[in-house]
Amino acid sequence: MRTNQIPCDVIYLDIDYMQNFKVFTLHSERFKDFKAMTTQLHSMGFKLVVVIDPGVKKETGYKVYEEGIKKDYFVKDENGEVYIGKVWPGDSAFPDFLRKKVRAWWGELHRNLIENGVDGIWNDMNEVSDMSTSSKTIPENTEHIDDNKKTVYHKEFHNLYGHYHTMATYEGLKKIQEIRPFVLTRAASAGTQRHSALWTGDNSSLWEHLEASIPMNLNLGLSGYSYVGSDIGGFLDDCSKELFIRWIQLGIFYPLCRNHSVINSLHQEPWSFDEETLNISKKYIELRYSLIDYLYNLFRESSMRGTPIMRPLFYHYQDDIETHNINDQFLFGKDIMIAPIIRPKTENRLVYFPKGNWINHFTGEVIKGGKYRIQKASLSELLLFVKEGSIILKNKKMQYIGENDLNREIHIYLGLNKEKTFYFDDGISFDYKKGIYTEILVRVEDNIVTIKKLEKKYSIGELDLFIFMGNRSIEVKSIKFNKNNFFRYEII
Repeated sequence: MRTNQIPCDVIYLDIDYMQNFKVFTLHSERFKDFKAMTTQLHSMGFKLVVVIDPGVKKETGYKVYEEGIKKDYFVKDENGEVYIGKVWPGDSAFPDFLRKKVRAWWGELHRNLIENGVDGIWNDMNEVSDMSTSSKTIPENTEHIDDNKKTVYHKEFHNLYGHYHTMATYEGLKKIQEIRPFVLTRAASAGTQRHSALWTGDNSSLWEHLEASIPMNLNLGLSGYSYVGSDIGGFLDDCSKELFIRWIQLGIFYPLCRNHSVINSLHQEPWSFDEETLNISKKYIELRYSLIDYLYNLFRESSMRGTPIMRPLFYHYQDDIETHNINDQFLFGKDIMIAPIIRPKTENRLVYFPKGNWINHFTGEVIKGGKYRIQKASLSELLLFVKEGSIILKNKKMQYIGENDLNREIHIYLGLNKEKTFYFDDGISFDYKKGIYTEILVRVEDNIVTIKKLEKKYSIGELDLFIFMGNRSIEVKSIKFNKNNFFRYEII
């Protein structure tokens, strides 16, 4: 990624990094010096996330299993014995996350990984998966014990197992790291969004799964789960060049943007196909990084109000009946609309433009809304439109977040009078709870741009102003605040 100058922040390690698939272990042969590796990765701007499943291998001498047995922390069968199912390590027991002390124990088990340089945890197989049963999950009559020592059957607890698993992980990481934890989960329930991002599971390298990812992620967002995404390129089977390119063009707008595939499938890194695929992938991943602050502000809005990041058109145009059944295009926040190509050998598609004027991000063409139009997009092109009157926060080129985030741009697409507040903090610590953040208010009124710092306890570095009128850039100006933290510019 660094050699090809493709922006990237996170590398995920799947189950093969463990010793015999035993959770909280490191493979001694594959990683001779794990800490040295993570130190090197950090120096290059990478973060490392590793998978942790709930299945604990049944093995004498394995500390996690023996501790769980000694402390009576595992799920029981109908006879009151520890239930043993089968997952990747073979015979396995499953922690009973319904109890607070079990969650605390599980959370603390992450300490060695974190001290070895791991940055985040990916919780998988937590439905909870069990390959020994026809249902592929532990039986309904297995028993959990709550904090009041009451028996709860898995039939009642099944949909909450993943929720309490991620809660244990989140609280453990928060205690160990003392920074905002990153947790990713497959299984979840209402409320899990407080602890974890979520991906839509084991999809396949199929055009149908590319298309299905849009309504899946839109519905999750409408349900209050905003930090979501699908595996770019598909997890199962082999991805083709064309499918991969179209999936990258869509996937950069998933709130969780991750390329992930099963171990014996064709490789689907951007350089695995050909130079054209590499260059197109780089172009669109760079586009995502140019919108990192825009996305971060959407995340903040979501955390405060539950607002989705990916939004169906009807979210902002409920009175427009044409938007009600459209599930193959979407809004990224309020101001950006994406209409991806989701069919093979296709370079044209029908796009609906809600009311107002829309500007093609790449060509500058202005399109009047309230109608359908056929739009062309060659293999290297994405249909991306910005609503006239929008104020967009953009970032300059970077290889990873934190490398160059003190250079930002405000892009104003002239139209109706408008104002927007942007929020900045360090993105890592909990210092924002102490008031260490900055907000700026951007107002456009009668061709006069004013920008004011409302809070100023976090340094935001340099800001440049770009003003667009239709398809024409009419001004580029560095923003210099006066002693009152105020900037004014009149568009002539």
